[in-house]
Amino acid sequence: LLNDADLPLILSALQKELYYPYTLSPDLELEPFGLLKALNQSMLAIIITDSNECIQYASKQAEILTGYSQQDLIGKKPNIFQSGQTAQTTYTDLFETLNAGKSWAGEFFNRRKNGSFYWEWCMISPVFNSSHQLVHYVAIKQDITQRKLIESELKYQSTLLESMIDPILSTDLDLMVLSWSLSAETFYGW
Repeated sequence: LLNDADLPLILSALQKELYYPYTLSPDLELEPFGLLKALNQSMLAIIITDSNECIQYASKQAEILTGYSQQDLIGKKPNIFQSGQTAQTTYTDLFETLNAGKSWAGEFFNRRKNGSFYWEWCMISPVFNSSHQLVHYVAIKQDITQRKLIESELKYQSTLLESMIDPILSTDLDLMVLSWSLSAETFYGW
């Protein structure tokens, strides 16, 4: 189990691992340093900032998600990902929640380094020391671009089907009704 005092040591070791990955001694396999390897192996992007929101650690998946190298991200603020397309109310809710000392979860429509856009689900948690002073934020992120594209396509298809004048329904192989258009409701009275 890690305590608050371990975090500066962990962040220092993380920076060494990021910049000098082949010079780490084998004894870094021991706790708390086994966590360092786990963070870099995670399928989720992980970003740790200080209390001023300057990035101190970015996992390999964060690099893949954002298109920024780890060296590009260290010392920057996460607002470099902003596309200008996420609703301001999202950021207002985010900061109100974090300022209340609680974790926040939501979605952002962000921009990669190369200018391409992506959707991400993100959970951000404040980290407090033993004196209950804010020392860091930890963000866990996942690319949900494909899911959002599928949702958009399904919504489009649903709207298209609902605009049809003819009744439309779908069934499974046992002829159990799976879907029923508004036109089908009007036509059949059900």
